[in-house]
Amino acid sequence: MSSKNSMEQPLPTLAFLDVETTGLSPEYNDRICEIAILRNAGKKTVEWQTLVNPERSISPGATAINGITDAMVATAPPFRDIASRSLELLDGAIVVCHNASFDLGFMSAELAQCGIVLPRIPVIDTLRIARRYFNFSSNILGNIADTLDIDIKEKHRAMADVLTMQSIFNYFWRELSQQGINNLEELQTQHVWSPSEGGRKAIFNLPPILEEAMRARKRLRICYLSGSGSTSKRIIKPIRVISRCDYLYLEAFCNLRNEQRTFRLDRIINFKVIS
Repeated sequence: MSSKNSMEQPLPTLAFLDVETTGLSPEYNDRICEIAILRNAGKKTVEWQTLVNPERSISPGATAINGITDAMVATAPPFRDIASRSLELLDGAIVVCHNASFDLGFMSAELAQCGIVLPRIPVIDTLRIARRYFNFSSNILGNIADTLDIDIKEKHRAMADVLTMQSIFNYFWRELSQQGINNLEELQTQHVWSPSEGGRKAIFNLPPILEEAMRARKRLRICYLSGSGSTSKRIIKPIRVISRCDYLYLEAFCNLRNEQRTFRLDRIINFKVIS
């Protein structure tokens, strides 16, 4: 089959999914505070998004990224009230995410609280595709979009990220088809996500920019919110992420203090790779 013919083949039903959350990990009682799904089935497209009441506070770090506040979600439905709708839109589709372990990990944990098991579903992870087949300076969704001149209407909100992800996926599919990768099954993985069982080590879903800095051993410029509410700007070199007393912490060498320090991850309100 030629790449031209493969491009003319209709794509199967795709469901682009993104969630915004109160923090980094459902293992530490973080919850979904916004969800968006765009379902493409042939010529029929359904766009659905809603704020979600997480029934807990949103961390300062999360609010700094997605702009969602406790006041914004106070009257939103809890996840249990929108669980069936979310599953309906994912049913029978290939689910497309950017960093699937994050989005589906949270979906699984939320559904588990409703007594529902997220079924095994086919997934295409655009983050994995970017890492495997392309060479972007950074594989963060926004950076890929900037590199490809894809217009982003509103960064780090669920539907805006979904629309950005759809444009990036379409670009990837065109490029890979020209390289002879013209079967979506080559890009799919089968996943079933469930909350960690007792005694099992939690999986940390790190912000992509932090993960990339740790992989490449680069420094970060951060803005940190202390327990007293004051902020400070620092240059740090990440070492490792640890868990302690129901929170995730980043151990790093801090240039400001010229020593190794520990930072609570949900209080880091800005990251930027500098070297």
